[in-house]
Amino acid sequence: MIKDNIYIEAFVFSPYAVNTYIVGDNKEVMIIDMPATKDDLMLIDKSIGGRTLSRIVYTHGHFDHIQGSDEAREHYKNIPQYIHKKDNIMFTDANENLTGYFGDPITYHSADFMFKGSGETFNIGSIKFEVMHTPGHSNGSVCYYTDGHLFTGDTLFYMGVGRTDFPHGDGNTIKNSIEKIFELPDETLFYPGHEKYGAMLGKRKSLGIM
Repeated sequence: MIKDNIYIEAFVFSPYAVNTYIVGDNKEVMIIDMPATKDDLMLIDKSIGGRTLSRIVYTHGHFDHIQGSDEAREHYKNIPQYIHKKDNIMFTDANENLTGYFGDPITYHSADFMFKGSGETFNIGSIKFEVMHTPGHSNGSVCYYTDGHLFTGDTLFYMGVGRTDFPHGDGNTIKNSIEKIFELPDETLFYPGHEKYGAMLGKRKSLGIM
């Protein structure tokens, strides 16, 4: 889908129904969250087409969002992976990424680069993105914002907010993060890590923070 000169295609992968997004312009794209299996990567390749894949970024480090990271590292050689510094430990610590919490501990290769806070920016082709640090679901949860579009991970959903009962979750913290998100224009389209995507933020605001 191309909207407002930005290319966005969504896939729903894994038994946990994680939304993976291919985002960019007509020349360059990034992948947001990587739960994909080797077979799923073929679908991503088709979406990328002739564009250049320049990076893979994560909204946070829970296993359902990173469980395809090593397959992607093998498939997309030399493509860097990014996560907020406070969630990087989740790649290498099974208790932190929750696989140990659920009784099936798995670890992954660490990210290549780490975001350090809010306000960092990067470009994918002609499109500038801002990293918004939005803790509460995890310490290092982030959203990726460009004019008119916001990728919220598990911080904000179409009908709710991210869970705060996992380790490092905190209800007051996620409330503060959502208040920051709600400062964005009503017409912003937002794309969560699960469930329905592409709704207007103004409609979500009308439901209240929690």
